[in-house]
Amino acid sequence: MNIGEWIRCAPVEWLDAEAIAAHSLGVTRSQVLAHPEWDAPELALEMLLQKRLTGMPLAYVTGRKEFYGRDFVVNPSVLIPRPETEVLVEAVLPLLAPGMLCVDIGTGSGVIAITLALESPETCWIATDVSGAALRIAAQNAHALASPIKFIRADRLEALAARSVDLIVSNPPYVTPGDVRLQAEVERFEPHIALFAKNGTSFIRELVHDARRVLRPHGIVAFEFGAGQSGEVREILCDLHHKVVPDLAGVDRVAIARL
Repeated sequence: MNIGEWIRCAPVEWLDAEAIAAHSLGVTRSQVLAHPEWDAPELALEMLLQKRLTGMPLAYVTGRKEFYGRDFVVNPSVLIPRPETEVLVEAVLPLLAPGMLCVDIGTGSGVIAITLALESPETCWIATDVSGAALRIAAQNAHALASPIKFIRADRLEALAARSVDLIVSNPPYVTPGDVRLQAEVERFEPHIALFAKNGTSFIRELVHDARRVLRPHGIVAFEFGAGQSGEVREILCDLHHKVVPDLAGVDRVAIARL
């Protein structure tokens, strides 16, 4: 069977089949489409296909996900990067200045810290996570993309000294347990420690509280939050100069506050 026939017969969406085929052959999707006559590595394809048929997200099946134009390694120990988080990156980029010490809290695959460090190379970056498995993925991505980031295993801001940081950024856990809007495959496969927070905004509330200790005067804290949480976030930041940024769908998604 050639690769074109396999894609047509695979019991998944065509885009998924094309991505699985490209991954199994070690080529791009465009190359697969240009060469449907190539032999299909049927055993490798079947193994990947069975994973997808269980509901496993495509990014975990292939082990790769694009973010801000770069390719990142992912696995079930880290969240799959999403377009909403690119809104956070876009919002933070204009705030960066040479020499700033910046920290990414709950870095996961490292996409936020790595992207911002590469886009603003005169800034210095630390990335923390409570998960050693996540930090190994983040370090792998940083090495592959030549991004000099210091990784620390720590919970929230506990490893940081008072008045030591210029900017804190985070895509924190913000899903309320039992939220019916959460996709089934996300709840089933993605790491719960990175998804769920008691009452949704509990992690955010603690993050902002701890940021007051860690940030230098006029320091900045920026974070992503969930749909419908804008009111609570504004209340948490009510005594700080802050703004809320919507995502491409017009839903409030990112908050930025300055001490």
